[in-house]
Amino acid sequence: MLQKCVMLYSTRLLHKLRLNLFFLFRCIGIPVRTIEGYGKDDSNIEEVAFDLQSSDINHAWNVVHIGDEWRFVDCTWDAGYIDDTGKFQWLCNDFYFLTNPDFFCVKHFPYMNEELETSKQWQLVEGPLDLETFSRRAILHEYAMENGVGLVTHGDTLIEVISETTVIISGPGIPIEDVSCEMEEIYQFDNVIQDQYTMAERMGHDGVKIKLRLPSIATYILRIYAKMFSKDNEFGKVATYIVKCLQVSKDMELFPSHGIWGPELYYQDIGFEKAIVYQWWYEASCGEIDLYVPVWQAMEIVPRLQSSEDVEEVVNSVLIQTDSRSIVAIARMPKRGNYKLTISKKMPDGSVIPAIHYLITCKHGYVPFMPFPIAFPVVQQFMITLVEPKKRFLPARSYVRFRIISPLLHSLRLGEQTFSKRIGDKWDFTILTPGPDEDLMLYGGTADFRTSILCFRTVLFIPEPHVCERLTRTSQSRRSLLNI
Repeated sequence: MLQKCVMLYSTRLLHKLRLNLFFLFRCIGIPVRTIEGYGKDDSNIEEVAFDLQSSDINHAWNVVHIGDEWRFVDCTWDAGYIDDTGKFQWLCNDFYFLTNPDFFCVKHFPYMNEELETSKQWQLVEGPLDLETFSRRAILHEYAMENGVGLVTHGDTLIEVISETTVIISGPGIPIEDVSCEMEEIYQFDNVIQDQYTMAERMGHDGVKIKLRLPSIATYILRIYAKMFSKDNEFGKVATYIVKCLQVSKDMELFPSHGIWGPELYYQDIGFEKAIVYQWWYEASCGEIDLYVPVWQAMEIVPRLQSSEDVEEVVNSVLIQTDSRSIVAIARMPKRGNYKLTISKKMPDGSVIPAIHYLITCKHGYVPFMPFPIAFPVVQQFMITLVEPKKRFLPARSYVRFRIISPLLHSLRLGEQTFSKRIGDKWDFTILTPGPDEDLMLYGGTADFRTSILCFRTVLFIPEPHVCERLTRTSQSRRSLLNI
């Protein structure tokens, strides 16, 4: 009852705003009219279609005659909105003040005096819509219209899905920097908003592909949000759909909930080659994968691996290997599932700028999980490739073989022992490790400089990792490095 009273008060208040505007324009001699009809937004999207016989008029707005044309004004929708509790929230803006008719008619359909044909003239467009088309069209929101975001596919509100489908949006005016989606099942008492039913993928400079994958046969609401490049850091609502799932796939897996996938808009500006756009989704048959990262300038890479089930980083799970032509990121995943690998560039001021977000689907985890040794930044500066041992923990009081490649290092030191190159740029030596629970630091450098490179730790017992068929190497350059 209280909610109905608040809504009634808000409606009366906004009606007064329209009357005040009407009176103001009349006083200064500007022709003004009140238009009644249908307003379409998220609050009534479940109706899908308006019908002249059963749908009551739910909205009113004004047209004012300025110069030699009529222009739209909607004081109600420019004043604010009614929130989920039924309380009116003031949020003044001017989007619906003298609005472009093409934008205005996305959510407004005039219908006065039960005369449909004569009411169409108040759409103020050359090809006015009929009510069926107006009802059927997808809801494009104000943020999208202000920033030039368009719907490349799925122009209708209702999307019928068999297992999986794809929605594409584009922002040719201002590139889309990021996308976020929400889905909730309707006709449920306790709706839970999901973000793992969708996955966003960048398409070139201005497009974004959004894949939908639904777990059950039901009806959902899909809300798409976007953040534009070089704008404020706020997301704005772009479009709203009704999604009806007609069939689901067997053994379907949900998407990871970690935002947009693929390269960032500015990846070439910070030194990455265009080739990184060609593939961003990989499948690892067992726990480990090598990803070739093409760059056109030397840089320090900062990797970050996250599971789709956890926002925390999987520590020491990525090892960066470099040579004069390429960078290879070796990712190791502890269990089955989806992972997000973000490759970033470290700038001279210490800041980190992401370049690309890879999606890795791991079929079998690296069990038991063996983290990589701690690698210091000089590993990349000296173009060091660690051939073995690629694990943080080493067996105590045991003989362990080390194989390392670097064209820039002059010497290596481990404990009290110093080692020289065997052939060319390669080291190959074996040491007896100390007792358990000790850090084993590998140092290296030039004739005038020596620093920490890699850090290992000794333990009493290390189980052998599960042996399974490795995914075919992605990096051709890495294969040549392993031939020592």
